[in-house]
Amino acid sequence: MEAIGDRLTRNGGGDTAVPTADAGLAAVINAVNAAATSAPGRLAMAGYVEAADFAGLVEDLSRTVDYLQILAAGAVDRTRTQAITAAGTTRTTRGWITGWDNGVETLNETDAAGTIRCPIPRSPADDGCKTTAEFLRLRLRIGRSEAQRRIHLAHSILPATTPPTNTNTSPPS
Repeated sequence: MEAIGDRLTRNGGGDTAVPTADAGLAAVINAVNAAATSAPGRLAMAGYVEAADFAGLVEDLSRTVDYLQILAAGAVDRTRTQAITAAGTTRTTRGWITGWDNGVETLNETDAAGTIRCPIPRSPADDGCKTTAEFLRLRLRIGRSEAQRRIHLAHSILPATTPPTNTNTSPPS
């Protein structure tokens, strides 16, 4: 977690690279789970200063996780919107459709930890969700208002990640 926190501090929270499990999140999750398992025993023997320091570290972790949640929601919203737009321009009318082949797998898969993962369709246009908030609600098992909050914050406070356009016609000063 320290590497992500350092990167956020170094860049003033403006690092918009989307972390993946390859970037160390799986190891961070394992470390946090181990800390959560050992915390009750350690805190039972802790003094005031140690308990306060622990609470401060947990709050720092919480802020970093909140930032990553907002960053991820913004990335899902942006990429889902782009994919739906692209699918709309390339989709052809197939004529009469029976409804049997909609391109969505209905089998829920389970990872090694027993967590049920919702199937992700080939195209967001086929996921059955009207909005990204509804998609996040189903995929992440969070409330709709929480999904909307994350998307709103991503649009409001995170820097735009669109590629810069070279529309400046004035000479450099």
